[in-house]
Amino acid sequence: MRELVLQPEASLELLEIGEPDTNSLRVVAIEVMPNGPHQSIPDAPTVIATPVTATEASRTFEVLWDNYVSYLVENESYVVTMDPALSGRGLKVTSSSALLDFVAPAESLARAVKGPLQHWCLVCAWHVVHVISAEPPVIRIV
Repeated sequence: MRELVLQPEASLELLEIGEPDTNSLRVVAIEVMPNGPHQSIPDAPTVIATPVTATEASRTFEVLWDNYVSYLVENESYVVTMDPALSGRGLKVTSSSALLDFVAPAESLARAVKGPLQHWCLVCAWHVVHVISAEPPVIRIV
């Protein structure tokens, strides 16, 4: 599978992240959907939200980069600015970002990489996973 296409109204929840081998990255996320009545948030009583949960229709995705240059996991609540090319739902990719600018100057990186680097961004509820890699991930439903 080359794309991670979500069901309408679905977002992702991060389940697992790890390195199954040296410099490889495996991310597992499940679709979550609005499920239940609108509720006020206890710490922010003026905010109304709908809970999101996994349902019987939810799919679990495994996203595997065989080789990455760098990755970063952010708490979604503290993401101050998001590149418009990387915002939204699901898996996004761009060839220009501040994170790419940060890792690009490394001289050893230029020798080790097989082609231009790309910035992959997996936008989940509560987490944003950024991955810098020259190769796209393998995506499968598990």
